[in-house]
Amino acid sequence: MTVVTCPVYGVEKFQRPIVRCSPHPDIATAEQDDLSQAEPNGEVQAFFHDDYDDDFDDEDFDDDFDDDFEDISDEEFDDIGEIDESDFDDIPIPDEEFDPVFGVASGAGHIFGATGGVMEAALRTVAELVTGKPLESPDFKDVRGTAGIKEAEYDLAGTKVRVAVTSGLSNAAKLLDSIKSGEKHYDFIEVMACPGGCVNGGGQPAVPAYVRNNKDVRKIRASALYNADANMPLRKSHENPVVKEIYDTYLEKPGSHKAHDILHTRYVRRKAYK
Repeated sequence: MTVVTCPVYGVEKFQRPIVRCSPHPDIATAEQDDLSQAEPNGEVQAFFHDDYDDDFDDEDFDDDFDDDFEDISDEEFDDIGEIDESDFDDIPIPDEEFDPVFGVASGAGHIFGATGGVMEAALRTVAELVTGKPLESPDFKDVRGTAGIKEAEYDLAGTKVRVAVTSGLSNAAKLLDSIKSGEKHYDFIEVMACPGGCVNGGGQPAVPAYVRNNKDVRKIRASALYNADANMPLRKSHENPVVKEIYDTYLEKPGSHKAHDILHTRYVRRKAYK
């Protein structure tokens, strides 16, 4: 399984190379795969989602769009009539508490911004699903740090899980080349386009050179995320009550058909703009 967390750089740069590296045509995102299902050889198998459609083109998309959203004429819109607020006066609406402004977060979500954070968050959940036991400590420190490529291996109830974390496009290319050549094999890979992860991304405050020359800004920013994580009452994604509720009331269960249909996306060949 490969998780590319950067939507622009990740999909554009690594969508095609990853497919060539994987001998499996099928794909699934991390959140939907049940990694507790081990293969007979003891390996956990999962793969990055990338579905090509050679027959797809922009005209097909436009036709589908027009079929789904037909134009409404001015006359038809006028026929709908104006909405009178008094029409809602007799509708009983019970008082409710306001939703949390920023939702309910877990520590695992906090560390997504640092290279290795997505991997660590996934490992916290996978480890408990596979072993059926709560972790003594949710910290997987082997995947932390600002190194361009990090490797680790974990024994989950007898199943060896080999993982790799990389950030920076040049490092990602090296890692993918080592997989393609057969030199390396991993069960789970995290790729972030920005060196050090989102904490060092283009949307972060600019830091003058005299500061960067003396301090590792990536490490400092990542440490803030890990400190926040350590002090969170919830530190695992699967324990988030909001996530639990949406699966119980709507998505049915992780890996369900509905969850797959709603939470997955498809990547298709696009014509280059000229």
